[in-house]
Amino acid sequence: TLPLHTDPSVFKGKKPEAVLFPNGQSVRTTTWKSAVLAILQDCNADPTMHTYLMELRGKVLGRQRAILAASPEKMHAPLEIDKNLYMESYYDTASLLYVLKERVLDAVGYDYSGICVRLQPEQKREPAFGMDEMTL
Repeated sequence: TLPLHTDPSVFKGKKPEAVLFPNGQSVRTTTWKSAVLAILQDCNADPTMHTYLMELRGKVLGRQRAILAASPEKMHAPLEIDKNLYMESYYDTASLLYVLKERVLDAVGYDYSGICVRLQPEQKREPAFGMDEMTL
């Protein structure tokens, strides 16, 4: 289990199992996109944060697309946070978490310092078929 404020590169190559919120709520997640969506929905549940998120639509831009938008059009992998509120999620793990924290949550003033991500246990990888440790 690692705090969300951990450097995003630490999460690369790992899979989430659950997002743990400071109020004791736990949301089971099997992908980084579902983890990001759970965090954004928690943020959006606060009426003040919802207003800030809605105001950010079309103003927080990535290299090619808006990060937050009112519709999924022109997005490669939109996450629907709420009606008329979508976030682009077409990023690798480290970039997705960076965009979530630095470009969205920090911009609206959402405190994610108490949020943790429980990771799935790492599975030992078997050597490729026909190969042993000596040839790896």
